[in-house]
Amino acid sequence: MRVLYVSAFGGLGGAERSLLELVVAVRERGIEPMLVCPPGRLSEVARAADVPVYTWCARRVTRAYAPHGWLRSLPRVFCGWVGLHRALRQFRPQAVHVNGAQGMLWSGPVAALHGCPGVWHWRDFHDSHRVTRTMAHGADVVVTISEAMHAFAAQVLATAGRRLVLVRNGVADLPAGDPKEPARLRRLFGIPFGAPLVVMAGQSVPWKGHAVLLAALTRMTAQRPNLRAWLLAAEYDSSAVAHTRWLRRRAVELGCGDAVQITQGVEDIAPVLRAADVVVVPSLREPFGRIAVEAMLAERPVVASAVDGLTEIVAPGKTGLLVPAGRPDCLRMALEQMLADPPLWRSRGMEGRRRALQLFSISRAAAEVVSLYATLGRSFAHSRRLDRKGISVA
Repeated sequence: MRVLYVSAFGGLGGAERSLLELVVAVRERGIEPMLVCPPGRLSEVARAADVPVYTWCARRVTRAYAPHGWLRSLPRVFCGWVGLHRALRQFRPQAVHVNGAQGMLWSGPVAALHGCPGVWHWRDFHDSHRVTRTMAHGADVVVTISEAMHAFAAQVLATAGRRLVLVRNGVADLPAGDPKEPARLRRLFGIPFGAPLVVMAGQSVPWKGHAVLLAALTRMTAQRPNLRAWLLAAEYDSSAVAHTRWLRRRAVELGCGDAVQITQGVEDIAPVLRAADVVVVPSLREPFGRIAVEAMLAERPVVASAVDGLTEIVAPGKTGLLVPAGRPDCLRMALEQMLADPPLWRSRGMEGRRRALQLFSISRAAAEVVSLYATLGRSFAHSRRLDRKGISVA
């Protein structure tokens, strides 16, 4: 079965990593994939994994020029349609699988024009419910990545929610790597031998909760002079760059700047996680929480906000701790609890890895998606036969 995968973003964020890992995994189950995306790191890594790539010069559709933002974006939409039309005509897929919301603005109409069933992988919350419902009508199936996302989507889509399918995100296991790499990283960043290290990794956007962690670290670093924190803030646009600069200034204002390293994100997160004593996910909202799963695969305990998908990943008291979102005092107490008994939480890291492999393996997600393709293909073919006979199909 040939499946065309569409991403309107060419970077390599969490959603794009999840898509690429899924593409590689379903290929091992007999799916013939082609990835359509703008030029960037995603296409480079895909080609390195021998995934065929069709370069698509999609530009982000925005309402930044309100009230006429949508009108100014129409030429972008038209160019996106033309590019996707060429990709479908070249590849002739039997299904179109769209990653994220932006791609659905183009993919729905084009897939329908070619008589091709569409799958929308919905990976984030959206404020514009009307636009979301319109996009969902362009998909034959809407895939959600967590129970929290599934409940949100069902509420937003109302009657259209009958096409919702829950496929929990799968995360590929971390590569083994060099066992000396974590110690080398610690030396590189000047972390004293034996000093506790707290790690956070996520996009440099306010809702990821970097500022909440900085506030929690202020009192902790005063009481623990050897405590160190490493915040990896991935930057994909100018607003993210500005937010990272603000975080650095904020750390200095709070008096914890000397103990905190704030850097850009890295592609190979495994050595960083293995260098950590605790991984923190202080998000104010989180559709899934990929970094929490990766930390568990690295056998590291997780302190996370008790929001959305994170509550489905972290088992409190077993693989980590959950705290109220936006509460630096609660976050600080949870971190102190873990750092007070490192051997206990180190032993529980193995439980975290078992849980991650059992519930969030990429092979499980790939099997569910391939099964979905098969069901969708049969239903679509049946509907087409009925339609040709002149029978009305809902």
